Amino acid sequence: MLILDTAGDTIRAEASAASSITVSCYGIETASGADTFKRLGVAQLTGSGTQDTIYTVPASTSTVCMMIVIANTSASARTIKLWDVENGGSPGDANAILGTVAIPANSSILWNKGNIKEMPTGGVGTDEKVGIDSAASAGYLGAASGDGVLRTGAGLTYVDGGDFITLATDIGIADGKILKVDHVSPADNDYAKFTANGLEGRSYAEVVSDIGALIASGFTLITFIPQCSEPPSTNFATLDTRNQHPVLDFDATTNESAVFRGIMPKHYAGGGITVYLHYAMTSAETNTVDWDVAFERIGDQQLDIDGDSFAAVQSADNTTVPGTSGLVDVVSIAFTNGAQMDSIAAGEGFRLKVTRDAASDDAAGDAELLFIEIRET
Repeated sequence: MLILDTAGDTIRAEASAASSITVSCYGIETASGADTFKRLGVAQLTGSGTQDTIYTVPASTSTVCMMIVIANTSASARTIKLWDVENGGSPGDANAILGTVAIPANSSILWNKGNIKEMPTGGVGTDEKVGIDSAASAGYLGAASGDGVLRTGAGLTYVDGGDFITLATDIGIADGKILKVDHVSPADNDYAKFTANGLEGRSYAEVVSDIGALIASGFTLITFIPQCSEPPSTNFATLDTRNQHPVLDFDATTNESAVFRGIMPKHYAGGGITVYLHYAMTSAETNTVDWDVAFERIGDQQLDIDGDSFAAVQSADNTTVPGTSGLVDVVSIAFTNGAQMDSIAAGEGFRLKVTRDAASDDAAGDAELLFIEIRET
């Protein structure tokens, strides 16, 4: 049989005389996973010097040609040549299926999966078979230039059994191999995941579990701006603007705080987090500023909101302020998962408290908070 695995591959033939040889090809077309056994093509050959196309592989289709019937309908013996031509190629010795083969008058020959039988008028032909060249070219069942050579093509391998051949699919996850489903219960709408042997079906929930940590790690979980602040009852940072930028002003002599609430995103994978504070100084251009941050878990039946329950603060101390008033600096404060962030889990409500430790720092004037970002680290 012939394997034509690329759209545009053709089977071509040339007869020694016009209007005397008819060629018919039969086989299986595979498209969109469906196999159709059919007559692939039929043509009466033009004659010497013209290589007529009997069949062309359609787009998105692979074809196995299993049988070719060549009929000489004239009263004289004729010859024929037959080629398997790759897309864009030309007939030649390297792609010949049959060399110059003589067909007696009013007779036919049958090429059937590599075996050739003559069917003369009024008689029955004897059994014949095509021998296998022991010095076969790579990828061929026989020398590449030999008559009647079957090329295995991509995805198929063969074993030479002496007087027979065994074809097998070349399965694997390397380039050019055929993939197989390596899963006992794949389902409609599953996603595909490579295994060592092929493809495994994965549900949406399984995909989320597979890549959840990658989705969250290093990416922003949540952000806050000054307008999100919920002032505590005393010593709270005051909402202000600087050149139309909303800011929260934190005093230079009194420890002032701002509180923000949110829900930990579902893609949070349970790791540690880092809080980034974007701030500027109202007037200071020297010395340092200290920041404290604490988390409070609200969760699902985790906190009686009649009282506060913030975890211990984590700090960024002795941060030298920008040398120009109004330049925005970013400081980061890391929290390990667990107690430091009050064991907040994905999907749970929480509060975040930001405090300027004015009693410990020495930068003059207000510190102005512009943005807060929380990332998983």
